[in-house]
Amino acid sequence: MRHAHRPIRSLILSLLLAVCLSSGGLAQEPPQAPGIEWEEWVLSRVVDGDTIEVVHPVDGTEEQVRLICVDTEEKGAYGTSETKPKTAFGVYTAGWAAGWFEPLEGEPAPPTVHLGFETGGERRGIYGRLLAHVWYRDENFNLKLVREGWSPYFNKYGNSRVFHEEFVEAQQVAREQQLGVWDPARQDEGATRPYELLVPWWELRARVIDEFRAYDEEHPDEVLDIRTDLEKIRERCEAGEELVVFGAVSNVRTVGRNNLWIEFGTPDDERFIVFVPVSTRDLLEESCLDEVTEEFGRGYAYFQGTGTMYHDIAEIVFEDPSQISLTWPPGEERTE
Repeated sequence: MRHAHRPIRSLILSLLLAVCLSSGGLAQEPPQAPGIEWEEWVLSRVVDGDTIEVVHPVDGTEEQVRLICVDTEEKGAYGTSETKPKTAFGVYTAGWAAGWFEPLEGEPAPPTVHLGFETGGERRGIYGRLLAHVWYRDENFNLKLVREGWSPYFNKYGNSRVFHEEFVEAQQVAREQQLGVWDPARQDEGATRPYELLVPWWELRARVIDEFRAYDEEHPDEVLDIRTDLEKIRERCEAGEELVVFGAVSNVRTVGRNNLWIEFGTPDDERFIVFVPVSTRDLLEESCLDEVTEEFGRGYAYFQGTGTMYHDIAEIVFEDPSQISLTWPPGEERTE
């Protein structure tokens, strides 16, 4: 979530950062590697185990950051489902994370962190938060969370482009040692998450995304990713061009006179949908959409058609079941 600039607070943070810089007390910079870009920010608050708030040291911009590839357990009101309940371990994890980022004697206060953005991935999520790795105290905090069992490797939205092998190894170590979320004692603390269902589901989705990434690398821009190419998608819809998009269905709802919107979690001011008029609703049952939207299903599919605009909504109009496919090119089933 982006916040308005707050000049006084930003000035104070900038002055504190200047003091830290002059004292030479900054944490070591992360190692440079292909596929990731690191930026220096000032930490202002730890929200919970996988969310922090930061301030840009130059212009005072305030941002909320959702750590990628991790998903710690919930501590509060957002834990409202069977697969993501509020847990005692979630409360404990949030407190531990806040303590871990608390500056020690001789460390900068407020602390300076480095945010790592994976090249080719989303910079922001659907809620406007930055999506990044966090480097602090000479280590990748996201990997630390997985290695120590505070979080599983959360690849529901795709494997890490840079640290996939490290995350896999970290999770294997945590599971073997029964650390954190993998400790059977969690069952005695009340609500828990059903990782035996969630992890295979996330891995299925990650394989589907990997297949798209591999195809996209060989055929750039032939298929557009709703999460990263939304601007291009809207441009092609405005031009009335044919297009193929790849994305995860977030909702199917009835609008108007029994028409349907297939939604993808795009921002309200940049909405993209597949519009299903009432005249073709029956044909939707002949498509593979149910396999996409079922619980613990693939989530992702390919949608093709002629782009158009309805007021400020970019859309493809559904007319035939062949417009929805599990793979691209259609019919080449690859994910098991």
